[in-house]
Amino acid sequence: MGICFVIQPFDGSTFDNRYEDSLVPSIDAAGLTPYRVDRDPSVVIPIIEIETAIKNAQVVLADISLDNPNVWLELGFAIAHKKSIVLICSDIRNSRFPFDIQHRAIIKYKTDSKRDFYLLEHQITEKLRGIVSKVESVGV
Repeated sequence: MGICFVIQPFDGSTFDNRYEDSLVPSIDAAGLTPYRVDRDPSVVIPIIEIETAIKNAQVVLADISLDNPNVWLELGFAIAHKKSIVLICSDIRNSRFPFDIQHRAIIKYKTDSKRDFYLLEHQITEKLRGIVSKVESVGV
């Protein structure tokens, strides 16, 4: 199983719950192993592990709902290393996307009901499966 490196804010609340409740099941269903550096007890120097894990990941999933500088830095690093990237963004975002990512596909999601989260999970799983399939068949 390949690794799906997850980029998102660490907040001890909403985003951490979303990781456990929606992202992990979606990534697992796509046949990948989810990885978030703050969940790895072996990490000594986080930024080194973040860079290494992004380089080694088969896919990177980034939640760009908030303008979090760490998220943007890690996403830029992933883009620079030509990683396959899945972008997600919740309806809480009230600003435009930065110019350099406006051309990328972004899975937009709502947080009003359980159905919204089921839809998010399905969309993530399908996108990840598509990327994995393409990588395996074409070697991209």
